[in-house]
Amino acid sequence: MQRNIADFLRTASDCIGARSRYKKQTEKQTGAPTRMTPVAILVGLALEVLKYINLLTWPFLKLKLPKEHGPFYSSVTIVLWSFVAAQMLLMPILYMVLIVAAFFLLSRFSGGG
Repeated sequence: MQRNIADFLRTASDCIGARSRYKKQTEKQTGAPTRMTPVAILVGLALEVLKYINLLTWPFLKLKLPKEHGPFYSSVTIVLWSFVAAQMLLMPILYMVLIVAAFFLLSRFSGGG
């Protein structure tokens, strides 16, 4: 019984130590929020535009989706727009990867370095 309690206390103290180390490490990184602010603003604006696109296309979807999916057209609409919103959130990551890959390939095969 004492062994289980000691193991539990050791595990708990390790978790607390890891949390404090993580907190200290993230406190040192002060530049990250300022770099992320423009991206967060752009993604927020894109989601607002998506909301208005949803309002414009809803009459067409309301006619089309019940014919294809019956009583589940509301659920299908939620899944559809959730997918589109997720793609919009992932789009900056895709562009970042493509830009980094392009710079890597240009520096690798340009012969200049």
